[in-house]
Amino acid sequence: MKPYNIPTWREAARRKLPQAIFDYIDGGAEDEVTMRANSSSFSDVRLRYRIHEDQAPIDLSTTLCGLPMTMPVMISPIGNVGMIHPSGDLAMAKIAAKLGLIMMLSGGASYSLEEVARGADPKPWYQLYPWIDRSFYGGLIERAEAECYRGLVLTVDTPGGANRERDIANAFTIPPRLTRRNAIEILRHPEWTMGVLRERRIVLRVFLEDDKTPSLRTFVREAKRTAGAMTRTLMRPTWDDIAWIRERWKGPFGVKGIVDPGDARRAADLGVDVILVSNHGGRQLDSAPALFEALPAVVDAVDGHAEVVLDGGVRRGTDVIKALCMGARAVSVGRPWVYGLGAAGPAGAEAVLENFRRELMIAMNLLGKTSVAGLDRSWLMPAGTPTSRLSPDFADTHS
Repeated sequence: MKPYNIPTWREAARRKLPQAIFDYIDGGAEDEVTMRANSSSFSDVRLRYRIHEDQAPIDLSTTLCGLPMTMPVMISPIGNVGMIHPSGDLAMAKIAAKLGLIMMLSGGASYSLEEVARGADPKPWYQLYPWIDRSFYGGLIERAEAECYRGLVLTVDTPGGANRERDIANAFTIPPRLTRRNAIEILRHPEWTMGVLRERRIVLRVFLEDDKTPSLRTFVREAKRTAGAMTRTLMRPTWDDIAWIRERWKGPFGVKGIVDPGDARRAADLGVDVILVSNHGGRQLDSAPALFEALPAVVDAVDGHAEVVLDGGVRRGTDVIKALCMGARAVSVGRPWVYGLGAAGPAGAEAVLENFRRELMIAMNLLGKTSVAGLDRSWLMPAGTPTSRLSPDFADTHS
């Protein structure tokens, strides 16, 4: 059966990929409490549908920092996506341009900044990790600026590696280490294996300006070197780093990985344009707040001084609507499009994004609202609360 929602795309990817590769994208940290809560917390809130005011067509379009999007769904950065499918980051940049969406190119991409910029118009945003020192990641900022990337996002929730026990159980490394168990999995998935060997994209090529396909020997050497650099040279970003980057980057600037309202307000005061409420998909600190739980306090703290994006946990069109009602400008999705990419290549990733559009159109029509621009907390109610006990403003009952 053809996949028709995110769970069925996930199952299709599980069948198509070696177990260690699937678990790398599917898993979280430790007991995966936060990862599960990111999605399940949406069920704590209900939507209050109403009678339509007019016969206007449904309008999903919105903007972020003045940049248009055909729907309020962004494409989250996913590192090492060349392990999932060799077309990876470049294909996603082209899909984003085609669908009128904003993509954030991962700081751990399998294509160089220059390769992606040449292949996509309009250009994506670039996700920056604080590598090594300012001279190094300052050079990456300069390259992104030279290639006319439309925005820059600094990730702040990854000051070091996390305890991802699925990866430990699978003896997973980057590049994948050949063990007896992994060798059997590789042999069971010849299509995936041939794609990896042919394109050789299991390398953090975002660092490299040379976009030639490396020889197999160079490929193995570079994969080991860049993977080691990734784990050894991540810095702990500070407020001084954020201010330093804000001063140098003249375009839209976001900070990804904020759940604390005080941090959100301080970032906005420093001139950050977009606060991405994120816990790295539950892949870093387990027992961190679920994102939908953290969202309203962050929205209230920035008080319109920055735009807010909910980055993670979204699996349904109704999840998108709930986030917008709670004050997010948009949501950003990661695992869903990776499931599609792993299951059916770029066509699968595009189908997943179009599935969000279809579900959004259906849900908005049933909600009684023709434009995402006017959604607010009055459309929400806590699960289990009789309507008669609700104030007109959901904020009063969900503070």
